[in-house]
Amino acid sequence: MIDRPSPAADCGTPLRAYYHSVAAAGEEAAERSGGWTKTCHRIAERDVCLQFAGPGLASRILPALEHLRSPETTAPALSVRLWDSASSATPLPSPPGEWLLPANPTPFGSAAMGTLGRLSKKARTR
Repeated sequence: MIDRPSPAADCGTPLRAYYHSVAAAGEEAAERSGGWTKTCHRIAERDVCLQFAGPGLASRILPALEHLRSPETTAPALSVRLWDSASSATPLPSPPGEWLLPANPTPFGSAAMGTLGRLSKKARTR
């Protein structure tokens, strides 16, 4: 077993603060939505556990993973908490502004950001 540091370990203050704000938002979403619902799955020979705050997102994701469902494990390779803003009325906190664009974007990064911008504009105009 690999000894992994906590997600916020050895990170700068902005990253640690953002990590904690996302964790707090997840707890708020779970509180508003009736708590966490945990499901475990065997994906690529690894145990993966998903915890959903409320049924909104779970009802959309879990049907695609049903064939991979496995018994609950105490030591998953990956554990993820998920919620959707609509059903929980809890948005994902915005990351610090300096994370939105790299200081020295590569051509690929610039193209990807441009594509994402065009995609989000299309979504807003529908």
